[in-house]
Amino acid sequence: MYFCPRKINAMGEIADSIIDGEFDFITGEYLGWPTGYPRTRNKPRRDGNPKKGVSMWLTRNGIAKKDQYDLLVKYVNETNTHNVHANDTKYFLCVIASTSFSKFRKWVLNYKKINNEQ
Repeated sequence: MYFCPRKINAMGEIADSIIDGEFDFITGEYLGWPTGYPRTRNKPRRDGNPKKGVSMWLTRNGIAKKDQYDLLVKYVNETNTHNVHANDTKYFLCVIASTSFSKFRKWVLNYKKINNEQ
């Protein structure tokens, strides 16, 4: 914890100091001279879009966008994590894949290896 060099009395001054970036907007800790925008040392966890993350990883690993849905369906069917229905969206399948992404990644790499040998 850092020592604030000036005395702050009013609640409005504290709020202004947080908005100016003098204090951490999550912990309230003194960060230093104002920057003009709120800031923090703690980076809040970012919950990303699972479809975007899984889709980008598949694209980087050579799976075309048009083949990704079929691959996700095969993964879900082979791992028995969910009974795939005709109305399951790619987003829903990506959520399933992202819950155990390391398992999904290993499955995809193994799947590619087996299909490249044929």
